[in-house]
Amino acid sequence: MWILLFHGHFSNDTENKNKSNPNINFKLMYMKQSMKSKGFERRLLLIMWGLFLSLSAFAQQISIKGHVVDATGEPVIGASVVEGRTTNGTITDVDGNFSLSVPANSTLTISFVGYKTQTVPVNGKNSLKVTLQEDTAPVKSLFFIVP
Repeated sequence: MWILLFHGHFSNDTENKNKSNPNINFKLMYMKQSMKSKGFERRLLLIMWGLFLSLSAFAQQISIKGHVVDATGEPVIGASVVEGRTTNGTITDVDGNFSLSVPANSTLTISFVGYKTQTVPVNGKNSLKVTLQEDTAPVKSLFFIVP
């Protein structure tokens, strides 16, 4: 089928000399078409390989749900939950819950003003419960601006 579609594109002196023998014309057209299709085949293989790699990367993503509370068990509203050193993150809702799609082997960094920042490994878990501890470090400097 390919040969019939591209028959008009392969006329040259060699084919014109061999008009009397249709087998030679067929072989020449097939050889020329196969040489042109090798570049196409390589590009197609490269595209398929790239798609395969991207799909395997998406396959490793998991959806993790969690609950963030303070030392007394009260939910921490608006705590920041960020995946490792990326910008992929969310904040906790009014009940201290969050949901985030991350790689199975990533780490989550949970922080909130007045509490110590915690880094928690995901390790393929689907749910986490994080208890934030109060940050009792003394204030080193205090500035007042009086109008």
